[in-house]
Amino acid sequence: MALGSAVLWAIIWIGIKSAENNGFTTTILWASIGRGLFMGISWALIMKWMSGDPYKHVKLKLESEETVVKEGGANLIPVNKGEGGKLAVTNRRLLFKGQRYDTRDFQFVIEFDKIESIRTHKSWKLLKNELHIAMTDGTTFRFAVDHPVQWLSAIEGQMSSARNMRFENA
Repeated sequence: MALGSAVLWAIIWIGIKSAENNGFTTTILWASIGRGLFMGISWALIMKWMSGDPYKHVKLKLESEETVVKEGGANLIPVNKGEGGKLAVTNRRLLFKGQRYDTRDFQFVIEFDKIESIRTHKSWKLLKNELHIAMTDGTTFRFAVDHPVQWLSAIEGQMSSARNMRFENA
């Protein structure tokens, strides 16, 4: 990535400086390569810095003896706009907490025993990046996530574990 950016910036600088000086010289070549390397490496470092986990500062409120099995960035998709935040599958329930920049501080909880069905879905009929969770009361929640099949497996695995624990304790 950095090398590609460096080459692109070098070509741009060679073109600009050659046009300004009515010709190409070795000075222009070396100056352009230096500027290209600087810009390419700078661009790569900026992108690496900006691509960190934007939800790492979102803290979930867990109950005692509750552990997180899977967590990651997600959007809760209501009818007209999305709410960015962190989605987590725990050993007891499904949690969603809005991002820290949002003025509303809420944590949305879905209990496993209230889930009727879960399926993956394509958003805009192109990207398979949604989880649809149908509840026993008839409501449906939609989450946009990366790798929805992994989320589906994690949720279903924890739901079956929770079901088995209920039967053992009964």
